Amino acid sequence: MKHAEKIRLIESYYRGDICDADQLLFDALLKEDSTFSEEVTSYETIFRGFESLHLEKLQEQLFSFEQKYKEKVSKAPVEPETIRAAVVRPIRSYYYAAAAVAVLVFAVFGYNQMNSSPFENNFVADGSIAIHLSSMRAGDQTLSPVEILTRDAYAAYQEQNYDNTIKILSLYQDDYPEIASKDYQSFLVLGVAFLANGAANDAKLNFNKILEAKDSSNKLSAQWYLSLAEIKLNNFDAAQSILEDLSNCEDSKLKDDATQLLQDL
Repeated sequence: MKHAEKIRLIESYYRGDICDADQLLFDALLKEDSTFSEEVTSYETIFRGFESLHLEKLQEQLFSFEQKYKEKVSKAPVEPETIRAAVVRPIRSYYYAAAAVAVLVFAVFGYNQMNSSPFENNFVADGSIAIHLSSMRAGDQTLSPVEILTRDAYAAYQEQNYDNTIKILSLYQDDYPEIASKDYQSFLVLGVAFLANGAANDAKLNFNKILEAKDSSNKLSAQWYLSLAEIKLNNFDAAQSILEDLSNCEDSKLKDDATQLLQDL
């Protein structure tokens, strides 16, 4: 999920107009995504601050003050120029105050958006890439040592324990090189774990192993994450080339994401 979509969920939650489907997604992210949980806490401070400003009440007061001064001036036997000054000057000060509040509101949200890079707005460690085959088998079946290693690595990934994911999958590649060399799912999971930890170069090595293979169902995902790794490393030309390929792929979601990210760059 893109960062912008997460922000939309948080805003809907604090506004109180979040729909049932979004509420389920919000609850799941709050439980599984520690970064999302931290953002929810941060935004609470911002939203509570906005509430304390009583923006709607301020708008009502502005109209009330304006009406009051118009009525007061209309009853006073003074010159037209004095009437105009009497109405405009007091009201003008209130509009200046309202404008200042509006600038503050937009500045807070603008600062967040301006300080979010294309990588941060688009990188999500997709949990669906780490579904282990053992989860589809009968519970009484015995797992091989290789299956135990990958199961434990994928479980760590699902828990966002990327250090353990990297440790276990690196051990898997060292101890079972022949099997691991054809396990493209493990390369993808390991690459995303490296990328989540900020190790973009190590991530690229794993994604490229998938892309160098003749046949792998993980190639499109590897391309997407490789483009993000290139962005993380400020290799924007390389990222753009990958994204242009993805913008013509058959996967509609990846196609849309790649097209949007190209525009962001």
